[in-house]
Amino acid sequence: MNFTLGLPNGSMQAPLCDLLSRVGLDVRPRGRNGQVSVDGLDLFSQAVYMRPQDIPAALLKRQIDCGICGLDCVVETELAQTGEGDPCIQRLQELRLSRDTRDPARVVLFGRPDSPPLSQDATVTISSEYPAITRDRYPDADIDFSHGSTEIKVAMKLFDYGVGVTITGVSLRENGLEIIDEFMVSPIVVIARRRIPEFVALGDLMAGALDAEDQQLIKLNVDNIQKNAVLESLPARRAPTLSRLSDCASAIETVVPKSQTAGLLIRLRTLGATDIVVQDINAIVG
Repeated sequence: MNFTLGLPNGSMQAPLCDLLSRVGLDVRPRGRNGQVSVDGLDLFSQAVYMRPQDIPAALLKRQIDCGICGLDCVVETELAQTGEGDPCIQRLQELRLSRDTRDPARVVLFGRPDSPPLSQDATVTISSEYPAITRDRYPDADIDFSHGSTEIKVAMKLFDYGVGVTITGVSLRENGLEIIDEFMVSPIVVIARRRIPEFVALGDLMAGALDAEDQQLIKLNVDNIQKNAVLESLPARRAPTLSRLSDCASAIETVVPKSQTAGLLIRLRTLGATDIVVQDINAIVG
């Protein structure tokens, strides 16, 4: 198929490549021109690394067909398109993925303890990495676009407030700043110009790989006398898989949360289960 995939460079590049590798895709740069090879999937004829902020605009301009970036980039682009027709960005899947944790980023307004009140008559100045989002919330503010290091500008009193993205809030606290307003939670999203089944399935597969991080597959054998007691003890996403062995005993498989594995294994052994196998899972889809 002749589709182009847009991938984010910067801090999300490494965790996203790791995620794609877990679902069988090998992502490798083709030099220093941003072009990327994606082996293991014929869906895309080419891929390209881009600034995540540019991916939604590239989608609208039909330069790419599918992309992965933060929801903040999508919303900022959509709000900036006012008067230029309805945005055509399809949000296919949210991914529980970030640079250092599994917590999503947040777009926040922050200021100093002595920043002027937002409710006063005088216009406040805001240095914002998201001017369209900021203008939508504070239309009367004097908003200046920031390329980064926004917290430093506010700490130095060059601006009354700043708008940027945070996950842990450590940088804000280290600069003596506090969060005043939260605009949005921004998970990583799979987006496309068209909601075609293949793009939806790719998003489901990536989300399934993240879901599988907290799950394990347990396989075991049990005699028929203990079978019902074992089945009653097993959690499952829908129901355990049950099959009959050649000696008329039963083989059982189920997916369980990792946090329950140790206690469950002890319980299964006391109930007479044997040949217990525990496996990590690459992805859970559907």
